[in-house]
Amino acid sequence: MRRRYSQTREDESEREIKEDVYSVIDAMKKELGLSIPKSKYPKIRVTGNRGEASYVGSTNTIEIGSERELMSGSVIGEEVGHYLRFALKPKDNDEILTDEFFGYLGARIMYKIAKQKGVEKELFPLGEPDYRLSLGGNKKIINQRLKNLRKGILELHSQYTSEKDKGKKKEIYKKGRELTDKREDILHHYRGYEFAQGVDLDKIQDYNELYSMPDKEVRRRFFRESKLYDIDKGIKKETRKKKGLEGKLAVLFFSSLFLSFLFSQNKITGNAIGNNGFFSSPISLIFLVIAICSGGLLIYRLITNK
Repeated sequence: MRRRYSQTREDESEREIKEDVYSVIDAMKKELGLSIPKSKYPKIRVTGNRGEASYVGSTNTIEIGSERELMSGSVIGEEVGHYLRFALKPKDNDEILTDEFFGYLGARIMYKIAKQKGVEKELFPLGEPDYRLSLGGNKKIINQRLKNLRKGILELHSQYTSEKDKGKKKEIYKKGRELTDKREDILHHYRGYEFAQGVDLDKIQDYNELYSMPDKEVRRRFFRESKLYDIDKGIKKETRKKKGLEGKLAVLFFSSLFLSFLFSQNKITGNAIGNNGFFSSPISLIFLVIAICSGGLLIYRLITNK
């Protein structure tokens, strides 16, 4: 009887957690104007490991340790952010770096909602999300951590190369793999978080469009200092830059060709008419090389449209 009562309480607790997570999804959907049917909502799995939370895309499951994680706006906001991206993103777009961008964006959106409802102090006791706090340090500290991990990886690689014992080689490889995974995890989170921190949430005109965007397009528009919030304006701006560069290349090509010809003529009409052919002047050769390089680059850009 006691076991049945205990099981009932666990079931009720899991059901309450599921309802709470779904209410967060509903609130974020409403705030962003996203179109996701409830039939596509994720499964909720309570692991019992306090302090842990994650979104597993392969099974469309939000795994949450306990009710405690629901009281952390950053934690639940990030995992729901991952889910929203998964629900709307195009197929074959599984770039971890971009996924972390949307996860951290979710934490920031959750803070915005909490502030609107007047509960930001309860859900965000440390204030507005700051990626440096989330990752345990500023850029200098993170870079030093990455440097130390890289040093450790190189040392293990050296040990692995010189070690003859197969058992020890296996242990060294395992340690190296752990350090490599840890380093990659920091890199993915840091860059994704850093660029998501700089997004002005009020300038996003269509969140359905953003969450449905291919990874490459997300990076093109938002993994930069000056974000491209408007697609058309962004494309026009980049087109102007592209045409400006092509114009400069064309000017460089023709001017270099002309100067090469000019210096070669000076050489021919001087004291060495009988010397080695048309482009015998070193200066003319330099301008000729510049003309060939700039002309080749211009042709490449025109053909590849890059």
